Amino acid sequence: MPRILSPQKKHVQSVNSDYPWRSDNPFSPPPAPQPAPSGIKRLRNTLSKLSPSAFVEKEFLQKKNLHQSPLTKRNVDTLVTEQECNEAYKPNLHSPQVQVTEWLRRVS
Repeated sequence: MPRILSPQKKHVQSVNSDYPWRSDNPFSPPPAPQPAPSGIKRLRNTLSKLSPSAFVEKEFLQKKNLHQSPLTKRNVDTLVTEQECNEAYKPNLHSPQVQVTEWLRRVS
């Protein structure tokens, strides 16, 4: 006895793929574009770290974090002595205008 095959119904997904203009929810906002591939994000982050301003900022943070050691009497005495020597040799070094000017000179 031969078996008669009935035509199979198409799934909803295949109907949508046949008619891309047809959607289940016609009044919804259009689909959002896909974000950039992760490789581009990684490249953008790497390039931003290599920029001159990033280099100067990194250098500044290294100098700033240089003295973040535990506060012992010896460390405090050394820090105070170093600051006093710097003030004696270069009195205008720590003024904000000089620091901004120096930063701009390094960036350009």
